[in-house]
Amino acid sequence: MELIQQFGMNFLAMFIDMSFYIMLGLFFVGILNTYIKKERILKHLGRDSFSSVVKASAVGVPLPLCSCGVVPTAVELKKGGASNGAVISFLISTPQTGIDSILATYALMGWGMALFRAVAAFLSGIIGGALVNLFAKHDKMMESAPIPTCGCGHEESPVVEASHCCCHEETPVVEASPCCCHAETPVVETAHCCCGHEEAPVVEETHSCCSHATTSATTTKPLSRPLRALRYAYIDFLDEIALHFLVGMVLATMISTFLPADFFLRLGLNDGILAMIAMVIIGLPMYICSTSSIPIALSLLTRGLSMGGAFVFLFTGPVTNIASLLVLSKSLGKKITGIYIAIVVGCSIGFGLLLDVLVAEFEFLLPPVSGGMHAMTPSALHIVVAVAFAALLVRSLAKRIMK
Repeated sequence: MELIQQFGMNFLAMFIDMSFYIMLGLFFVGILNTYIKKERILKHLGRDSFSSVVKASAVGVPLPLCSCGVVPTAVELKKGGASNGAVISFLISTPQTGIDSILATYALMGWGMALFRAVAAFLSGIIGGALVNLFAKHDKMMESAPIPTCGCGHEESPVVEASHCCCHEETPVVEASPCCCHAETPVVETAHCCCGHEEAPVVEETHSCCSHATTSATTTKPLSRPLRALRYAYIDFLDEIALHFLVGMVLATMISTFLPADFFLRLGLNDGILAMIAMVIIGLPMYICSTSSIPIALSLLTRGLSMGGAFVFLFTGPVTNIASLLVLSKSLGKKITGIYIAIVVGCSIGFGLLLDVLVAEFEFLLPPVSGGMHAMTPSALHIVVAVAFAALLVRSLAKRIMK
């Protein structure tokens, strides 16, 4: 009974700590999705040059794309003329972080870890892209990507908006064929979102080509840009990550509640290269988004894992999963996929070792709380935001269950 109470307290404390920053991060996700268009990104990345590798990595860091949804976007980059290196750079840097996960990392692990995670994502993208351009610059990729499935269980179309998560699909606009002497059918536009959401149809008034009376039509005004941003952030995108976020929170709380504090020390896997290899083996095939990996990594830290080992999990968990690797092998070819996996493993361990060295010298890289899940009583604002976030999360989960 005592353990169950401790589980509930740990879960609640961690949830309140994360909610404010996730809500803030989701706001920026909506802004990115609404105001930054894919075509503008492709214009800057669609070149065969080292600068496109750097730009691809820089663009990928703030975008909220999962390891599944990033694949068709990367293939679209290739079709737009980007080099193999730019494609791999985008594939490596994008899933590791997003504006939402950077803020959530700051909330639970401090600004030092948030900064290190973003910089490591950026640099590893450049390293990966440069190596692919060096060893496989002229290897041919497939013209189009196979249709993968992602965490929400829907198929995604090969071309995805750059700032969308993994399974968005648009229904083509259906236009009425003109008629000579009869009222035309109104033009109906229906936009479908990733997990079954459906926007209200926009029905425009149309006129007959003859002298008959104009067909009566109902016009529903489309949402303004700010409202579209809010809808995408707190409804559409949250639907994508809700289940993964909840699973990550439960796993993190179980680790912090039920595993002994010296768990990794007993196994001899608390630090060093062996601990990092163990995290690679766990993280590489796992499907988990960059935000959901944070509470798990923090819980691993409280059980004795080193900062470097936790970082390796934060790196490999979001970047790859079994499904995306299978898709990549078909769309990029086995050689480039093999180089990609080697780069992910090498960079994750390399930056993990670097982090352990830096932590020994600089205290700001340590999480604000070591050995526990929270340090102070949350403010009234954080509690109110947590309640609002919980309501949105319940709505998303209820919708998934009903579906």
